[in-house]
Amino acid sequence: MPLNRPLVVFFIIATACFSFGQADHQAELPNSVTKGTLQVAKTVTSNDVAREFTMPLQCDGDGNVYSRSDSDGFPSIHKISLKGENSAAFAPSSCSDIKVQHTGEFFVAQDGHLYQVAFPVEDKPHVLIFNDDGTCHSKIKLDTPFSFIPYQLVVFPSGNMLISGTRWRAQLKQYISYTALFSSSGTVLKDVDLNSDPEKPQSATGKGDGEGEQGGAISGGAMLLAGDNNAYLIRREATPTIYTVSEGGVVTRHFRVDPGEPDLVTAGMQITGNRIAILFGEPMAHRALIKIVDLEGKGVAQYDVPTRNGRITLPLTLACYTYPPEAFTFLSTAKDDKLALKIVEPR
Repeated sequence: MPLNRPLVVFFIIATACFSFGQADHQAELPNSVTKGTLQVAKTVTSNDVAREFTMPLQCDGDGNVYSRSDSDGFPSIHKISLKGENSAAFAPSSCSDIKVQHTGEFFVAQDGHLYQVAFPVEDKPHVLIFNDDGTCHSKIKLDTPFSFIPYQLVVFPSGNMLISGTRWRAQLKQYISYTALFSSSGTVLKDVDLNSDPEKPQSATGKGDGEGEQGGAISGGAMLLAGDNNAYLIRREATPTIYTVSEGGVVTRHFRVDPGEPDLVTAGMQITGNRIAILFGEPMAHRALIKIVDLEGKGVAQYDVPTRNGRITLPLTLACYTYPPEAFTFLSTAKDDKLALKIVEPR
């Protein structure tokens, strides 16, 4: 079976309409939580050219934003500082001993290394590891006995990797969802069953994480590491489910985050410390908001995206979340298609 994974590309002024499933319970937003409206505090223009952005986006502890781009004529990840400077580019061509057909999602580790999923021309998927200056550090072959298409990945402090994607199931003649804990050498340490959570969340088909789950919910998800060193995996679902997975590959809990409005869908997730920010948007860009929950799914805050003439004034490209003080970075474009960082604060 082919291993060409779809790239989920979000244009700055466009959003996509998704299909979703259900879980068992949801994060409530008590009346006591903070509520407000987002306002642009500062706009920083970069020399980088950007006409579209490939989601999801990430940032590091210093606020540098990492975005996939082909503005240099070849696919790479650009590291953009809060001053708008392109301080590094991470390209698979820097790993000269492997011929990569295309690349996938990435993870920025606390030590500055960047890990990216790569699909070689004639080999199993790899994870490329880059130094913080963009040079190639090493590579890891993901050694699975079946065809595997990795999407999201998180690297724990131990070096073990939690990777979520789809695997080929010959009996069903289709790809199904698959999440596993891999060693730093690429061997499978443990299959991770998202239904191992005692609360047993179910997918739209009632079959859980696996057979019958819609591919868009998997490929359009995101996974990040929080301050408790657990991975938080979100599926692109209506009232999305977030799964908490420990460094040992154990699902310790799950919860839903309800946008509270039926027309809003998941558009992004960012984590800082023990706070999770989920961006929700209406498919026609008429309405958007950010919900903040803690690591157990309890509501902390809700911030509305302002509108002008019936349309939201910020693109659905949430790249970074910092706290304290609370601030969000969105990617946009300025004159001549120059990339712009919009630093947004609640009011």
